[in-house]
Amino acid sequence: YVAKFKAKCDDLATIGKTIGYKEKAFWLLQRLWKAYEPFVMTMLKPPVPSCEDL
Repeated sequence: YVAKFKAKCDDLATIGKTIGYKEKAFWLLQRLWKAYEPFVMTMLKPPVPSCEDL
């Protein structure tokens, strides 16, 4: 699925309809949800703040 997804994104870029990195990640993770739910949940979590930020 990932190879097909990348090919579709490349096709869109060829005609000038680029998709941002965050949008690509969002839509790819939406499709992979069932099979990779633990991975998807980890990727969708906001970054953990550093000690300096706290």
